[in-house]
Amino acid sequence: MAVHNITALLILAPLAAFAAAGESLSWMSEPPVELRKGDLVFRRGQGFWTKYFVDVSTREKRFSHVGVVWKVSKDKKNALLIHADADDSTGLGFVHKEMWKDFFERANSLECAVFRWDGEDSGVPERLAEAVHKRIRVPFDPFFDMSETNKLYCTELIAEALKEATATNFISSTMYNGREFIAIDDIYRINFRRIYDSKDNSLRE
Repeated sequence: MAVHNITALLILAPLAAFAAAGESLSWMSEPPVELRKGDLVFRRGQGFWTKYFVDVSTREKRFSHVGVVWKVSKDKKNALLIHADADDSTGLGFVHKEMWKDFFERANSLECAVFRWDGEDSGVPERLAEAVHKRIRVPFDPFFDMSETNKLYCTELIAEALKEATATNFISSTMYNGREFIAIDDIYRINFRRIYDSKDNSLRE
């Protein structure tokens, strides 16, 4: 009887571990929290730019990319995001739309977080999403040059859209290797609250 029990445990242990791992990554296939238009979605990928973007952040060195929720499906199990990224090998890319699952799976993402506007003006998320949408097809900026906005990298896209949505320039920048740069954690430092974090698989509402 004891032998059978031990055998059963040995068989079930890997399955339990696999189930736990699957549960912890469930955010990759569908939103883990009910999203709204204008929410900010962050990921940590495993691409060419990942280490660069992570290192630029000074407060929380975790995330490497950000997108904005444009539309949420009726069943709340999918969402369309807008973000600016580029091909790792060529540096060519643009602002474009991508479904939630593709946004995470294409980058082999390791982490996810969702932030929601927490400022006094409740109309900002809608205006933010619209401002980002207006920039669809704007080329990606592989040189991270903030002196012009005809090309945009991911955080620069959000900062410019927030400037338009709020009529203020409250997103601060970070100096990195002698250059001004908008870091990932510059984006959510003010007026945003974290409503989901895959690090502890928690809802924060």
